[in-house]
Amino acid sequence: MLCDTNGYILDFIIYTGADTNYKETFSDLFLSSRVVFTLVEDYLDLGYCIIMDSYYSSPKLFLQMIKRKTDAVGTIRSNRIGLPIAFKRIELHKNEQIFRYYKKLMPVKWLDEKYVTMLSTYHNDDVTIIHKRNKQIEVPVRVHDYNVTMDGIDLADQQLAPHCVH
Repeated sequence: MLCDTNGYILDFIIYTGADTNYKETFSDLFLSSRVVFTLVEDYLDLGYCIIMDSYYSSPKLFLQMIKRKTDAVGTIRSNRIGLPIAFKRIELHKNEQIFRYYKKLMPVKWLDEKYVTMLSTYHNDDVTIIHKRNKQIEVPVRVHDYNVTMDGIDLADQQLAPHCVH
């Protein structure tokens, strides 16, 4: 599903297994990348930034999106192929982060209550202050932006839940 930050659904694909209809243009991509490119096709080459979760995020996909003048931000599994090995092995202290510039990508690993690994073509290493449980906490800007933006998909999911098709 593709939606904006207000929860307005812009496009969606109903998954029907092998019969799922993806744009022919993207047939050479992995399934998760085909889903993304099929949904965002009308928004490519226009300078948008697409936010996605760890199922879809990969260094390869993000590099392909850069070629189409489209930024991407998302959570990513720390063992995803293409991420620096340091992101899997390094231990951090609470609220500590590490980041690396890697090709045109910037992965970050941050320890909040648990490890958060993110990938971005848009952000740098900036942090912002948020208030959480009566404390001020430094949070990587990409994490804050992701959380604020994903509220839109959460809202769309809530609106669709009563109309679930089985």
